[in-house]
Amino acid sequence: MRSRAITMALGVGVVVLLACAESTGPPTPPQDPVETPETGPTLHMLRWDPLVSLEFAAIPGGDTGVLHSPVLVPPLDRPEVSFWATVGTATSMRINYRAQDGTWLPYLDFVLNRNSLLAWPDGESFASGERVLVTVRVDTVNLRVYIGPIGLMFNPQEPAQLTLWYTGADRDLNGDGKIDSLDDTIERERLQVWTQVNAFDPWIELDAAQSIEDKQFIANLDDAASYSGYAVSYSGYAVSY
Repeated sequence: MRSRAITMALGVGVVVLLACAESTGPPTPPQDPVETPETGPTLHMLRWDPLVSLEFAAIPGGDTGVLHSPVLVPPLDRPEVSFWATVGTATSMRINYRAQDGTWLPYLDFVLNRNSLLAWPDGESFASGERVLVTVRVDTVNLRVYIGPIGLMFNPQEPAQLTLWYTGADRDLNGDGKIDSLDDTIERERLQVWTQVNAFDPWIELDAAQSIEDKQFIANLDDAASYSGYAVSYSGYAVSY
């Protein structure tokens, strides 16, 4: 039996794991990869709402040795988490963020069913009882998550499931300084989950079911599991009236 490391990146919250956690992860992803028409669509990443995500962090400085400076990142318990996933055992994890009223709300659910693990990145099938180290890292600026290792394959007959909520996003979706019907149109008609293999690779639209009422997307990860990055965003320019 062997063990290999998997890395997963994602953003926000208290993490509930049904597995052993330990620290590892991929290189820190860039804040906002920019695509060109030659390499892929230009994406407008959803960003965390600064009213939700305002945190204060202690930094060195001054006679007291400490200054308190505002850090615009969402309140996270663990922005990076690792856990062992074992073939034949169901595993799940959740990451939450702290809302304005102080309550914790879900940002991400990741569920591996008993037979979701199909093959290693080199294509070799998993044997019964084999395990792999999964690492999840959240982007604390955009609603974006990274998963590794790149190329891990999930079973299309019993896929892993990724749920992303965007309730904590800045409601000014197109960044024009106002929240209006144009943002509602973007949410209804343009918003989607996108995925990429490596940082700076083209982003590809992922098949995911949206609930506008719950402000969430649910995606089954099967063939798309070879990708490492997942983001809630929209492509091109905002529609106008």
